[in-house]
Amino acid sequence: MPLISALAFSLNSYGFAGAANEVSIEYLVVAGGGAGGAPAGGGGGGGGGYRTGTGLLAKIGETITVTVGAGGSGASSPANGAASEIEFSLGTSPTITSAGGGKGGHYVAAPGDLGHDGGSGGGGFGTAGVPGTAEGGSGNIPNVSPSQGNDGGDGFHISGSKVMGGGGGGAGAVGVDAVPGGAAGAGGSGSSGAPFTPLLMSAGGGGGASPSGTSAGSAGGSGAGAGAIGNSAGANASDNQGGGGGGGGHSGGPAGAGGSGRVVLKLSSEATSTDGSPTESEDGGLFKYDFTGSGSIVL
Repeated sequence: MPLISALAFSLNSYGFAGAANEVSIEYLVVAGGGAGGAPAGGGGGGGGGYRTGTGLLAKIGETITVTVGAGGSGASSPANGAASEIEFSLGTSPTITSAGGGKGGHYVAAPGDLGHDGGSGGGGFGTAGVPGTAEGGSGNIPNVSPSQGNDGGDGFHISGSKVMGGGGGGAGAVGVDAVPGGAAGAGGSGSSGAPFTPLLMSAGGGGGASPSGTSAGSAGGSGAGAGAIGNSAGANASDNQGGGGGGGGHSGGPAGAGGSGRVVLKLSSEATSTDGSPTESEDGGLFKYDFTGSGSIVL
């Protein structure tokens, strides 16, 4: 056996990580988006947390467990999105978790009108009988670096029925504030961070509702939902893009549901087995595993 190979064999035999038993990993972890706010109008849902990076390591024989978070349910009982995660059975690399997007606020007494915190925050909506600003939820909760998302936009209540919702925050930008007497807030844009640029504009925020205005908030990218006008329903976000749902309209207009998340891994070595039926392909000499539902990989 050559000297270098013998040395690598000896190190690996005693549990030291070396090139012979390590697999390098690039990752994209997108959580489920939050639903829009409802009933009686609401802010846009926040996009799911969006984390991507390189430099993770795993060992041959290790299992990587993948959780793909669901989008928050919409209709009249909106919910936050669920977290997505990758976890390593031997603890070779830290668990990577993206938080679900916060749901939008809705038209009730404070603090129910405030956008909820999450990977990206939900948009705010006006407080019943209290003219003024209703703050959007905070993004990047819990705090990670680089940031996984942005704050939701503020909603407003001027007087009477003059209420507009703020846009949900997105992975690429904050949600837009509603304009008093004007338009509801648009959702913040999604992100397309390297090394996964084909997955464009994921985790955008949902648009805020405009129950009494003329212009609802637009979606923050093609995967998120637009807000409602009048008594109509907020639009649902698309599956597996982590977008926020659109805010629901007045008098029981249902909120749009958030979109489910997605996890993509690129490995320097091919997996020996998979569970959960990820889509497998080769990409630039790496082995790519695209999960639209939960599962696992054995290296």
